[in-house]
Amino acid sequence: MRFPWPSLFHAVWTTSLMACVLIGLILAIRLLLRDRMQPRWTYLLWTLVLLRLVLPWTPESAFSVFNLWTPAHPEASPEPRDTMDRATGQSPAVVFRLSEDSPLAFESPSVQPNRPALQEAPFRSPLVDALSWAWLLGALSAAGIMIGAHLRFVRRLRDEPLISDSRVNSLFRQCQAKMNVRRKVTLTETGLVSSPALTGLFRPRLLMPPDVLRILDDRELQFVFLHELSHLRRRDLFMNAAMHALLALHWFNPLVWYAYRRMREDQELACDALTLTSLRPADSHAYGMTILKLLAALSGQSRFMHAAGIAGSRQAYRRRMILIRTHRPNTYKRTLLGLSVLLLVGGCGLTNAKENAVWGSGKGNVPSDVAQVAVSDGSTQEELASEKGVKLYASRSEEGEVTGIALRTGEIAKTFAWPNLIDQGYKPSLYVADVDGDEREEIVVILKTTNSQGIYHREEIHVLNREDLTEAAIADPVGAVDRFVTTTIALQDGQVEVRANWDDSRIKKTYAESYSMAWNSFSVGFGNIVNYTVTGNVIRAGVSGSLGSFANGTTSYDFHPLTAIATYGPNLQVKNVELLNDGGWTET
Repeated sequence: MRFPWPSLFHAVWTTSLMACVLIGLILAIRLLLRDRMQPRWTYLLWTLVLLRLVLPWTPESAFSVFNLWTPAHPEASPEPRDTMDRATGQSPAVVFRLSEDSPLAFESPSVQPNRPALQEAPFRSPLVDALSWAWLLGALSAAGIMIGAHLRFVRRLRDEPLISDSRVNSLFRQCQAKMNVRRKVTLTETGLVSSPALTGLFRPRLLMPPDVLRILDDRELQFVFLHELSHLRRRDLFMNAAMHALLALHWFNPLVWYAYRRMREDQELACDALTLTSLRPADSHAYGMTILKLLAALSGQSRFMHAAGIAGSRQAYRRRMILIRTHRPNTYKRTLLGLSVLLLVGGCGLTNAKENAVWGSGKGNVPSDVAQVAVSDGSTQEELASEKGVKLYASRSEEGEVTGIALRTGEIAKTFAWPNLIDQGYKPSLYVADVDGDEREEIVVILKTTNSQGIYHREEIHVLNREDLTEAAIADPVGAVDRFVTTTIALQDGQVEVRANWDDSRIKKTYAESYSMAWNSFSVGFGNIVNYTVTGNVIRAGVSGSLGSFANGTTSYDFHPLTAIATYGPNLQVKNVELLNDGGWTET
């Protein structure tokens, strides 16, 4: 069974791999600078991992660490020039292949669409679909386990009594004032945890085991309260919840789980540092002994999923004791070091590799200010447009002539022999939008294909699946206008009337017979000028109507009195056509 959201699986897989690089970088910095950086800056580095896992797209940068891995892009294999000449000479401006049962299908019998692909997109193997389904099943299972455990814990916690001891409550309020925490925090006595822990994103609760209340004196309780309020002040619970959601998405990546464990250790160190700033230097030793006493009394799991507690893990105990013993006040130099490292790692790890202006031979990066580069077959490729990670290129021969239009999205590249006028200085338009109503974005390319001093101007539109660059059929706007709109030209009372009817609307325009001459033998033909726009997720085509004796191949020598706007709906079919009043038209 084909996976319906391959782009989602690709995004998760890509961000997970990129996060591995960032995690490795943070672990190296953590090892090298742990005695020099303040704990809060070390902890803040882990927020970069969270952002890397959340953001499917980040800005490109020449400083990105991912520039070290240049993907090998497929070479475009241009079609022979004579084939392009035939395509350009034979293809009309707008020709679309539609199914015969389409209500607005139109295709000229004398001209066949010419859209050969010069290179096919990579085949999507069944293995990729199987892995995608396995990832989705694992993500749903992991999320279900986490949510179920949380709901069971919350349900059991409802029956736990509040702490009514006035001494403990008074001491806690003093600690709140000392930490400048104004939020209401409920003190709950419970045996569901074996160490003090803070829980509740929006209604925080401090959970205190009965044994802890019994073995700690007032001074030690103050240390516990200050530490837990540090978690609240630093909003650590939100960070923990966000990381658990990402762990469900990236359940397959053991390095993400390892990073989460290291993040929780650094979280406790950062809270220790914040707590020590509110204590006297002489209290540092007693604070460390309080943590040691809690670890000695610790049994089983000390915290549940989203909780943050003072005891932490036994593995991080040694680091915490060293920090407490060597704690020093914040200094300008240490703050500057932490900020510099955070900005440097963010700039290197949160940005994507700088895309080459062109791709082809895969012989290394091209400076961003270079517009063209030669590929192995002697041709060049020039970037024409970029939108939401999709790039549009022109393939040129050694003589500089355009031999094809190439698209790239992610690791998929494909080249098309679409007619175009790029050599005349025209740049195509590129859009990425959900234009067919399937809740997935498509790639839309608009090319000018014909131009004759503004009189005969046509554009061609191509809609492609973003996942594999296959092209979708789209209704011909000229055929749709011919179906919707009827026109007549008649001589009446010494004047020539041009009438147009569509739906229930009728308009007319009157000309003097002496001015219009033989117009009464002419007719209105649509399609000399065709242009497209994409607004939001809607495609619209402007189709001009001109006067002429089209049976004899003669076009209008005057102007284009009519302009029809064709609006596309789902399935890329024209759903309605309207005529614009360009002036001088009256309703009848």
